[in-house]
Amino acid sequence: MRKCILVRTCYKKSFEKDHMMCFRLRWEVKKDRMCTGNDAYNCGLTSITPYFVIHKEYSITSYEGRPLYVLQVGEEKKAVWIDCGVHAREWIGPAFCQWFVKELDICVTPVVQMRFTASGQERVFFFCFVFCLQDRFWRKTRSKNHKFHCRGVDANRNWKVKWCGASSHPCDDTYCGPFPESEPEVKAVAKFLRKHKKRVEAYISIHAYAQMLLYPYSYKYATIPNFNCESAAHNAVTALYSAYGVKYRYGPASTTLYVSSGSSIDWAYRNGIPYAFAFELRDTGYFGFLLPESLIKPTCTETMRATLLCCFVKLNHPHELYSFLCTEQ
Repeated sequence: MRKCILVRTCYKKSFEKDHMMCFRLRWEVKKDRMCTGNDAYNCGLTSITPYFVIHKEYSITSYEGRPLYVLQVGEEKKAVWIDCGVHAREWIGPAFCQWFVKELDICVTPVVQMRFTASGQERVFFFCFVFCLQDRFWRKTRSKNHKFHCRGVDANRNWKVKWCGASSHPCDDTYCGPFPESEPEVKAVAKFLRKHKKRVEAYISIHAYAQMLLYPYSYKYATIPNFNCESAAHNAVTALYSAYGVKYRYGPASTTLYVSSGSSIDWAYRNGIPYAFAFELRDTGYFGFLLPESLIKPTCTETMRATLLCCFVKLNHPHELYSFLCTEQ
């Protein structure tokens, strides 16, 4: 019997039995086995998919006991990390990550294939935070604090970098946790990235909402020495604007959004990942977290353009990517 996992993305208006609001994708779990050619079809993916590998972090599960998986697209050597759903109420994040995988599988392959397969220079890791809950506007993880009878920690304040300049009260939405990496979901990602730190060239975290593209620092009013981050961010928001004319601001998170400590992009940069970005997707407050279904596709389409530029910021042949952006329908 084939062992499969169900990757769920919260974005439907009607509740299911487990209180998730979901799209569904199905892949066969084959640890450390690459699915190529016809094998890719057996993994629930089309035959043109170059490489899809699912890593299972056996030593760490979520607080609620679920196994944690990382979807790898591509080969060894250089890599890009993308995560989404860090804050449970930001449904458009997980929707975009699935969209990105679909587009790599179907649309983008002719352009990026030589980068992901022939040269073996790039790969992408995807990690989707999924929390089962009934509160549509829940932000935090699901861990318990028995003293205060409050649940959860802000997973984007729990990283080991200038930790807990945020709230130290367990009932607050921005509670930093009892100690850095106290949350198993954060610990799992940190452990994985440390293991692959020599290969990961870029870190991208998908959030909502504000229409911004952010990079370090978050915890102080300063700009990182890597000026290429600013150039890449400018090019990314320009590419995003070209789709539907939606304007994004970009800059250091502290000055563009607000000061926050213990964030994932600061941790990524501090741990040697030279390009670290956080997207705040649509919109700017009219719909907020309740982004209507009709805006899922355009949001994902425009974000795809920007994310590709962030992923391939170090390519020597950017005109190939530009050609894709100009011809994408």
